[in-house]
Amino acid sequence: MCGRNSLFIDQADLEARFDAEVVADGGYTPRYNIAPGDDLHIITNEAPDEIDAYYWGLIPFWADEPEEGIINARSETADEKRVFERAWESRPCLVPSSGFYEWKSPNGGSKQPYRIFREDDPAFAMAGLWDV
Repeated sequence: MCGRNSLFIDQADLEARFDAEVVADGGYTPRYNIAPGDDLHIITNEAPDEIDAYYWGLIPFWADEPEEGIINARSETADEKRVFERAWESRPCLVPSSGFYEWKSPNGGSKQPYRIFREDDPAFAMAGLWDV
């Protein structure tokens, strides 16, 4: 995934788009800048008709501090990494998004965010992994 996400469609449209109901404590609030460590709304394989909020990031058992956690799994290597083994085997999820941000340094200058989104769809889903 990316370094920042956004999800800002209305709750009714979100629920209709994914045929699922928001069940997250605190409900759903549209957001333009969802950062790692924030709650991220997802749809898990165990509750495909529910949209719930989960902590964005994986804090491995060996980490001393939450900052040592991992925020993304690369699709090319997630199945090879031991830290993702349990999630890869049995815990896929959908991560609804209105768009995500990537940073680029044009001409070696300071990094600038670029928003990637679909013009033809107010929300789409990215593949994800979840764990407890």
